[in-house]
Amino acid sequence: MKRHCLSRVWAAVAFLLLMMTPLPCRSIANAETVAPQVTLDSGIPEIIENETDGYWLYQSDTLRVEITRKTDPQTPLVWYEADLQCKPETPLHCVLSAEKYPAMHLKKPDAIAQREGLIYAQTDDFFGDRVGSRKLKTGVIVRNGKLLYDSTYHGGNPFPPLDALAIFPDGTLETFTARQYTGEEYLAMGALDVISFGPILIRDGEMDKRLVKGYTDVEPRSTIGMINPYHFFAIVVEGRHEGSKGCGLKRIAQRMLEVGVSEAINLDGGQTAAMIFMGKQLNHTGKYVHNTSVRSVSGVLGLKDIE
Repeated sequence: MKRHCLSRVWAAVAFLLLMMTPLPCRSIANAETVAPQVTLDSGIPEIIENETDGYWLYQSDTLRVEITRKTDPQTPLVWYEADLQCKPETPLHCVLSAEKYPAMHLKKPDAIAQREGLIYAQTDDFFGDRVGSRKLKTGVIVRNGKLLYDSTYHGGNPFPPLDALAIFPDGTLETFTARQYTGEEYLAMGALDVISFGPILIRDGEMDKRLVKGYTDVEPRSTIGMINPYHFFAIVVEGRHEGSKGCGLKRIAQRMLEVGVSEAINLDGGQTAAMIFMGKQLNHTGKYVHNTSVRSVSGVLGLKDIE
């Protein structure tokens, strides 16, 4: 608990500095396309949707979403990097597929985004897939300040390991190991949302040691991390098709370190992985068994602008 309290102090300092300056027009390092300079007129959002060049942008006074499609023909690999900057009025938060019994009312991620008017959405831990399972645990699941589930493994080497990512009211994200805190303890710390999947990719600015030799399977991936309070960085990797094989987690963690991410976690990948911009899924879902579409899920991570 002591380490977490100290992190809240530093987060508060960073937050004050962030609020003193306007959101910068930051282009992602090594992006295939150069981000245009954007000038806002009378608070009207600027929206760019360029599927050909692989560049998407939404920018207003309170929210900035910049997405770049990148490729590595040698692997081959296709992935999407999202630079997400928001403010207290437009925080990153979890959105359920249904307010009551979300595990029983799964929805396609783009449908959830359209229903809620989300500018940006990304699939999360898909806890609904584990609810009611005799073999799988849900992990600690908190949504909008309410504890929904609290069940973790007591040993072994399960997948997912159910490491947690907590979203706090000051715009920070923080990672925790699976059994580090109970659901009630997260609520006592002020967590608004707690996602359980894992493994942790980056914690306190360092890559998790488990990634050196583990989690090397080439698969579609979905990850998110924090650069500073209210400034996040997400990656969704395509896989299971000829144009993109997928990748292991070490490669993603290294990329996140390059852009300054200090906390990051692996989310549910495979057929679950989806990145949504303005209600439209950007990444191509590969084939698993006979399934070639993204799964219906119990919720997404989302950003919504002020109406």
